[in-house]
Amino acid sequence: MNRLLGLSALLLIGIMGYGQKGLPVLNTSIARYGANDYKRIITDRTKALTVKPELFSAWYDRGIARYILQDFKGAVEDFTQAADLNAKAPYVFYNRALARYGAKDFSGAVADYREAVRLNPTLATSNDHPWEALPCFNRGNAKSDLRDFAGAVVEFDQAIALNPVFGAAWFYRGNAKYELGDFIGALSDYNMAKEFSPPLYTLCMNRGLARYRMKDLAGALGDFSKALEIQPSDAKLWYLIGAVEVESGMQETGCKDLLKAVKAGSEEASEFMKARCR
Repeated sequence: MNRLLGLSALLLIGIMGYGQKGLPVLNTSIARYGANDYKRIITDRTKALTVKPELFSAWYDRGIARYILQDFKGAVEDFTQAADLNAKAPYVFYNRALARYGAKDFSGAVADYREAVRLNPTLATSNDHPWEALPCFNRGNAKSDLRDFAGAVVEFDQAIALNPVFGAAWFYRGNAKYELGDFIGALSDYNMAKEFSPPLYTLCMNRGLARYRMKDLAGALGDFSKALEIQPSDAKLWYLIGAVEVESGMQETGCKDLLKAVKAGSEEASEFMKARCR
């Protein structure tokens, strides 16, 4: 099962230097730029580096700007230069880990997360964000992408121990448990995620899938229906709802919903209808 909840919003809180409320600021000079003027930051820092290539803050700032603009390879290169100039700065390794994650270098991301935590086991704390739990959370996601789901569960366990109200950690641990075939554990984690997060489409969808694998068809149908309220034109949801309805004995209703899925572009629904809606 693919991870469905986007990471970008969560990962970005690891980026330092922009003066967000409640977050430490390592490079106050960057705060004078407009929130979306990252290209100008890159231009200015590049000019500074032609004059003074050993300027740590210029490499670091440019790495942040490149990360924001999703130039992950360029961000890795800049954070590497910054690390060469200051190998004791945990946030350099932390942010390079985020950039490596974006570049799909998951092994490198895990190594950098570990180095960041070694340099500063607690990193920074904030009333607004689960800072202490983030290294474990990000290592868990990196391990999930390497399909080391058992290792991911261990990391998410630590993240939850550090911040029990970190809804995303509960959600992703549920995903890892689902991949391991622990559907009861996955459902329990999705229920906890629901306590600390809004009723996201992905949460309802994944909880429904766990319930379906547990043969709780009524529960699965309820979750898929909640997800449909958020994404009413989702072809996959119409397919899942229709299929569960057919399996629950609601043949006519199920086939009508499967037809909606087909019209929305679901090939799976089309195949299912051929077999079950004659």
